[in-house]
Amino acid sequence: MVKMYIGNKLIEDIGAPVLSLDDVIGMAFVLTRTRRFNGNPSAFTVAEHLNLCEEIAEKTGQSEAVSEWATVHDLHEGALGDTIAPVKQYIRSDRLRELERVWDIAIADALEIERPTAETYHAVHKIDLIARRIEMEHMGIEPDDALPPVPDGLCVLALLRASGVVLK
Repeated sequence: MVKMYIGNKLIEDIGAPVLSLDDVIGMAFVLTRTRRFNGNPSAFTVAEHLNLCEEIAEKTGQSEAVSEWATVHDLHEGALGDTIAPVKQYIRSDRLRELERVWDIAIADALEIERPTAETYHAVHKIDLIARRIEMEHMGIEPDDALPPVPDGLCVLALLRASGVVLK
């Protein structure tokens, strides 16, 4: 058993966290100050990214479960940190993915929302990749060709405004 603190709360076993709503709110607060893309000062915060994902889910007509999960899918980063995609690809760690999943379940339980299914994870992953493209373009970084295009009919400027991003 490995212990850790989130804020002032001791998590007795990071592999089996039990979270309250207050814990999740605290984790969300951390993400309002956590910049994506390895802390790039021009990057969205993780909280802004989650808002953008929610907007994409809603504008593309996703189910309620997918829209809800799109809004919170990175909340585990408020406790575990934001491991950037290239590092995840390099280490190919099933243990990290497993740890994120148990935290996702604890978060869903604390929020009293549906636990994510494999289908929900898959749909939100697609949304996450679209958001990554939008974020990279917003920062002036050439997106990877492997990222999906922004779906027709989505107004990127409106998505950014709705997600609370300060436009430059």
